[in-house]
Amino acid sequence: IDYNGSSIGCMGFRLNSGVADIYNVILGNPEYKGKAHMSLSIKMLISYIINSYSSEITVKVLKLNAIGQRFYIKNGFKIGREMDNYVLMKLSIKGFQPVKIKYNET
Repeated sequence: IDYNGSSIGCMGFRLNSGVADIYNVILGNPEYKGKAHMSLSIKMLISYIINSYSSEITVKVLKLNAIGQRFYIKNGFKIGREMDNYVLMKLSIKGFQPVKIKYNET
């Protein structure tokens, strides 16, 4: 994730059996903590997934990562089933408001 020329974090997703699994959502630059850049970025990623693949969207979060779970809940995910050391969260697509993405052609 690039913001004004600074790399502030990363995130990605992989498709597995028709499910888009979001992973590696990391804020790498603590100067940007609490400024909503990661929330906007995940909303952009989710919008891209919905527009391109329209598949179920999940994320696995460690059970001990309460901050991460709150982040995903705030961004439209609901806690699904608990596994060994993590919880599987699913996006509630009905309530999600997609972000309009503009592509700049170079």
